[in-house]
Amino acid sequence: MKPLKDYLSEWTDIDVAQYWTACSLGLFKPDEIMQAFRANKSTFWADNKIGTMLYYILQSLTSAGLLEHDEAQSKVRWNSQSN
Repeated sequence: MKPLKDYLSEWTDIDVAQYWTACSLGLFKPDEIMQAFRANKSTFWADNKIGTMLYYILQSLTSAGLLEHDEAQSKVRWNSQSN
């Protein structure tokens, strides 16, 4: 599995970023075709404990300066300046 920063090197939709974060935590098996994402999409956009936790992780990474967040587009990317 690649590091999270590799998956988020380009602007990425929040729900997809949550999926890659979940993979990094071992909640899902990484799948480049993203079949697991499609099968579990409601985890990332519905109001539930796992989806909320993943969203807060992304917010925390943004607050720490590791991610950039485009609120208008609901996208994030790894902050290349944080390396």
